[in-house]
Amino acid sequence: MALRRSKRIAQIEKEKKKPVATVVTRSIVTRSATAAAVSSPIPRIPQVPKKSENEVLKEKLKRMQKTLSSTRARLLAEQRSGEVLQHRLAMTEIDNQRVTELDQEVKNLMDRTTVLAETQQKTIGELQLQIEECKDHDKFEEAMNKERQIGKKYRDDYLEECRKYTNNWEERNGPFPWRVCEICAFKFGEEAGRVPRVLRCGHTVCTDCAGNFINQNTNSLRCPFDRQFMQLGINGVNGIPKNFVLLNM
Repeated sequence: MALRRSKRIAQIEKEKKKPVATVVTRSIVTRSATAAAVSSPIPRIPQVPKKSENEVLKEKLKRMQKTLSSTRARLLAEQRSGEVLQHRLAMTEIDNQRVTELDQEVKNLMDRTTVLAETQQKTIGELQLQIEECKDHDKFEEAMNKERQIGKKYRDDYLEECRKYTNNWEERNGPFPWRVCEICAFKFGEEAGRVPRVLRCGHTVCTDCAGNFINQNTNSLRCPFDRQFMQLGINGVNGIPKNFVLLNM
């Protein structure tokens, strides 16, 4: 019993002493931390070095250069826009000029159409008069004979001019090759033996040369160029068609 009591008392005393030691320890730690804080130097805020006047001017110059570059870019953009507008204005003026020209062309076309319509109306009136005249048989025959005479006159005049031109050219350079018979080399003409004759194969020879190639037994003619036969009629060589193209040239 005495041993238990002594242990119990020792334990109680030990518990009483324990908080005091903790408080003392805490106070000691607090004092040591305060002393350390007081003894350590206070950190200072670093001061920004003051810029010199040249550096300030350089920065200002850079800002001004940047502003100038942006201003130049805007100016170039506006200049391009102005050029585009000028081009559009020029194209508009060209279009307006073209429209004016087209209006003038349309007006001229309308004027020509009006004149043509009047001319056609006049021609129609003349044709109607001619139709009325043609209803009478005698007047119709008279009109047809008149037209035939006019056509014959035009044809004769044309052939005469062709002959004049051909003769003038042949006087200077000799006869055209197509106006000469390829067999005898004499010029075609209106004379009996010089009349050009067109054979069935299409070749042309003079009347005299055609007579030299007649076979009297078969009454046929053999072309001297392609050796094709052509049967003759009762009139013989004179029955072969004339080449009026050569005669009229």
